[in-house]
Amino acid sequence: MLVIDNNNYCTWRKTPWDSKVFGYPTAEILQLNYSDKLTEVFELIDKTNIQNEIKLSYFRYESNDQNIKQMALEKGFNITEFSIYAKHNDISKVPTGRLTLDFHKATKDHISDIKKIASESFEHGRFHEDPRIPRRMAQARYENWIDDLVENTNFYIFYLKNQVGGFFNYKIIDDYIEMPLSGVSMDAQRLGGFLWVNMFHFIYEKEGIKKISNLISGSNVNVLNLYAKLGFSFSNPMFGYHKYY
Repeated sequence: MLVIDNNNYCTWRKTPWDSKVFGYPTAEILQLNYSDKLTEVFELIDKTNIQNEIKLSYFRYESNDQNIKQMALEKGFNITEFSIYAKHNDISKVPTGRLTLDFHKATKDHISDIKKIASESFEHGRFHEDPRIPRRMAQARYENWIDDLVENTNFYIFYLKNQVGGFFNYKIIDDYIEMPLSGVSMDAQRLGGFLWVNMFHFIYEKEGIKKISNLISGSNVNVLNLYAKLGFSFSNPMFGYHKYY
């Protein structure tokens, strides 16, 4: 925690999983609160990053906060991506599809297939949309993340022609579901909509939880349209800010 006073502070952490991919020290600001000393907060962030030899610092914040936007830009941060939450209060009411998919718990044996799908299908996100980060590095970060998600979240796959055709994972936070990652193989692109419909009903039937909240890239228009078609609403738009030292 980096603290100016009780009303002006932020939560700061090193991100060694990203440093491992990018080859230089990175850090994230998880929470930023301010009232009247925003300049001092950003100066403390800069001081801490320099002391720790951080080369890339990043955070997300409400996109319409003009104070944050102005100060971040003045202090050398760039806006690199836009994200928004897709939310549904009762996924049991998501329209059912004409095709039913059978899901299986993912194991370590499936990781290579899951990573292959991720490498072919992911084009959006915090680092994919930063022009200073090579795509191969952004992909590598996703792939490293998959190892952790298979181990620590509810991770499921479906088969297409005896191969992994797609996957999704979720975790329970209080009274709602969060889904960090999902995707389909190139051969299963036509099943993308069916995956989403099936996985929402699968999660509801398994967990009995109706609410879901997913953070998605505002540039991922296809997924935005799919969520809208399934009755999701959108809220909490955020800009992603990156600063290189």
